[in-house]
Amino acid sequence: MNFTELPVWFTVAQVAVPEPSNMALFGLGLVGLVIGRQTAKRRKQDRNED
Repeated sequence: MNFTELPVWFTVAQVAVPEPSNMALFGLGLVGLVIGRQTAKRRKQDRNED
């Protein structure tokens, strides 16, 4: 069997890749949420200790 004579068709799916700046903003947003939750927990504990 000679494989050079067989037609080959394939398609490549295009995937949208986010820009680095979008990923940086997303990461900063997550960091902000984590820091905000930790700060809120700390403030709540400080109020309960008084």
